[in-house]
Amino acid sequence: MRIGEMIRHRIFALLLLNLAVGATTAQELQNSDFNSLDGWNIEGGNASIENGKLHIYPGEETKIWQKTPIQQGNYVIKANVQSSSSEGICLVYGQGTGFTKASTAVPQTGNKEAKLLVKGIQCNDGFLEVGFLNDGAHDLIIDDIQVEQERKPFVFGQGGDITELNYVLSYGGNFFDETGEPLYQGNDPIETKAHNVIQFLKKKGWDMVRIRLTNKPGKSQPDNTNTYYLPEGFQDEKDCLLLAELAHEAGMKIQFTFNYSDYWSNGERQNIPADWESEIQWMNDNNAIVQKLTSLLGNYTKEIMQKLAEKGIYPEYVSLGNEINGGLLFPYGYSYNVTASNASKDMPEGNANWKAICGFINAGYDAVKSVSPQSKVVVHLADQTGDYRKHGNTVDYYTYSWFFSTLEKGGGKYDVIGASYYPSWCQSTVDDLVNYCDKLIQKFHKDILIMESGYNWNKTRKDGYEGQLNQNAEEYKTKYPSSPTGQKGYLTELINGLKNIGEGTNNQCVGVLYWDPVMIHVEDEKGNNKTGWAHFVKWNTADVNVVENTTLFDFEGKALPVLDVYYQNQTSYEETTTSIKPQATSSNDSHTTLIPVKGGLLIRTTKAETVGIYRLNGEGLFLHFSDKEERTIPLPSGIYIVNGEKVIVD
Repeated sequence: MRIGEMIRHRIFALLLLNLAVGATTAQELQNSDFNSLDGWNIEGGNASIENGKLHIYPGEETKIWQKTPIQQGNYVIKANVQSSSSEGICLVYGQGTGFTKASTAVPQTGNKEAKLLVKGIQCNDGFLEVGFLNDGAHDLIIDDIQVEQERKPFVFGQGGDITELNYVLSYGGNFFDETGEPLYQGNDPIETKAHNVIQFLKKKGWDMVRIRLTNKPGKSQPDNTNTYYLPEGFQDEKDCLLLAELAHEAGMKIQFTFNYSDYWSNGERQNIPADWESEIQWMNDNNAIVQKLTSLLGNYTKEIMQKLAEKGIYPEYVSLGNEINGGLLFPYGYSYNVTASNASKDMPEGNANWKAICGFINAGYDAVKSVSPQSKVVVHLADQTGDYRKHGNTVDYYTYSWFFSTLEKGGGKYDVIGASYYPSWCQSTVDDLVNYCDKLIQKFHKDILIMESGYNWNKTRKDGYEGQLNQNAEEYKTKYPSSPTGQKGYLTELINGLKNIGEGTNNQCVGVLYWDPVMIHVEDEKGNNKTGWAHFVKWNTADVNVVENTTLFDFEGKALPVLDVYYQNQTSYEETTTSIKPQATSSNDSHTTLIPVKGGLLIRTTKAETVGIYRLNGEGLFLHFSDKEERTIPLPSGIYIVNGEKVIVD
């Protein structure tokens, strides 16, 4: 170490000692209980303190914020909020030194308060900026805001299912941004169009997609009634691998679902793929059939995972089956007895076989981990949130409790509980969902991923008939009507609610995936529907599109306001650092000019104030400057935070 640098280090250390300032710690925000607005900076708009609460009035854009010294770590902002609207932009945010903003959109609460959390705030030693932004559409009240260190890093992915994207594009669907600008040229190849749509969703705040792999869709593999089929060339291996590549290029997380079927699968339909059926058709012994299916499932899962890995893709989450409440590969993997009285084409008569279910799941689990050990394996069930309304906190009565308890008793392996949640089907609110998931976390100590959710933006499909989400929880019928604003309000409440799950435990909700965001309405020149949930075997035409009024784009393919919710809900990421040459910098209050000089920092003030100087390792000092003072402070080379501004000293 050179003599000059040693002297500067000693001077800096002496200043620290004399001023009795050590490493910074998380401090209470000034006036976090809003006795006054002292300590808060106000930009634009109008705000006041009323009954010990911060009131930000509608009509004009308003930003209120303050900075507080903080140590490196992961933090959460907690606040009680009350808002009148789902329109526009209204959020609470936190931004730590060295990282981008984390934020949460404020839900519509009416006359009630709601608990809002901003999670995923990362900080280097320095400052944390805490603030509120209201674009003027909200009458916003905030109370009791706190900053706390999190028990573990917050993990949360937000996005939706893109499996139907190439199908919709190939049948003539087009997508536009919120202004009506097309996302691509009409003569662009399908791959380019899909790339542009995914990049647009990334720009709007998505960071995760779901892709559902169907073994071999096509007319030769219809449903069990020989009425419907899924069009060939979509949702298959080639299509899903392409979608995974495009999502990976966009930097998105991937939730990859194995349907283990040539057709739709859900709680009451798990059709064995035709290729696998041909392997067992001459076998008579059920144990031998189960053993063969277990081998086929494991080999198929590993083969697809290897093909993803060859492209450098290792999905963050892999689900084994889709909504497997009833089990897998019927009738050999039933979770309950199917008697003659309740049997159907999709569910022929048969007995529960948990040994088979656990064998199927473990074969898939081992296959996933053999290729991608870091991938989290999900077991996904259909929506049963209504159990909370039936049974309250008695978790042992929940369907999920029965299923996962039985799975674990049989040695079934999984990492994450996957859940569907639709207020239309379960007649339950987000608050019910949060309480329900909290009880499941307390019992099973697993993270939870909301695999599916959706909400109408229009009461009916374009043809005037109801879509599949034709009811709503009673509490939402007036609060969130079937409109673009209602859809946006619902998703805002949902994401904030999910951030509350697992508070005080080591588990959490790790994300939410919308279904179906991109399966928009497409029609021919005569107005006949071209995209549907399935195609008729008899006519080779699409049946109705039951989700076209729940998508994130309208009937013409124009982006809906709901996409702003993703943009307003962010977790923080490390800022990209670049080499910065010394230059004069004005601190954010404009009364102080900072000029890096050789071996130190020249500070020039226009009015008396105290200047805080921090290194990224937490060392810091405060210096008092008088009116119109200029002083050079000797400092070791490095990066400093001075009154919230980053300064580099050579």
